[in-house]
Amino acid sequence: LAKLNKVELKGKENLTINNLSATKAFVDNTKTYFIHTDNRVYSISTSSEIFYDELDQIAQSFRYTP
Repeated sequence: LAKLNKVELKGKENLTINNLSATKAFVDNTKTYFIHTDNRVYSISTSSEIFYDELDQIAQSFRYTP
């Protein structure tokens, strides 16, 4: 991803959210979650540090229903 899109992921952490593969990282100054489902990648992010805790809660509550 980083090489193809010329995006540098900082502080990359692989995790599992509700049985889905996910990656948490910073893109520039934006905290971003990439959540991988069957053939899609969902991303949620914020560049406002005051919303980092809320973003963590939203990411952890993500549910995928095909």
